[in-house]
Amino acid sequence: YISRLRRLLHSAATIESQSGAYRLDAAIDAFDVDRFIDLADQARATTGPTAAGHLAGALRLIGSAEPYDGIDAPSVNRERVRLNELRVSCLVRRAELMLESGELATVLPELQQAALDNPLVEKLAVLLMSALYQAGRQAEALEVYRDLRHRLVEELGLEPSPEARQLELRILRQTVPPSM
Repeated sequence: YISRLRRLLHSAATIESQSGAYRLDAAIDAFDVDRFIDLADQARATTGPTAAGHLAGALRLIGSAEPYDGIDAPSVNRERVRLNELRVSCLVRRAELMLESGELATVLPELQQAALDNPLVEKLAVLLMSALYQAGRQAEALEVYRDLRHRLVEELGLEPSPEARQLELRILRQTVPPSM
């Protein structure tokens, strides 16, 4: 296993044998997960297009696959949850920034996929509702709300947040301008 791991790592890291155990020595940016976390941190420290660029880079690195898929250990499971939460927060913040800057054509398909991949993340559904409404697709925006509400009630026993309910009402009454 160690020789295969050494071949996979090439020069990105070294594995040394020490006192009957193995030690992995790697640069902080040798692995995609480290670069993902660094870019997410940089995005938090900036705003506007710079933050959106950092978030796009971070999301490219982490992808949509389950981090550490196939590895079942308590510490890895905790890290998997943490990375998934960070990925979702990056998705949400990037979508917010793109909507603010009027990049509706780009963000709409990304939001649709993100909401599909994360059906219980209410903030993604709310952003998708906003984007659909801005695109003049009121019926689809309301359908997103109905699907979200059904999922939350059925799977978690929860009602949507006041933010989601208020957006639904504003869309129904058409009291919010499509360009939000």
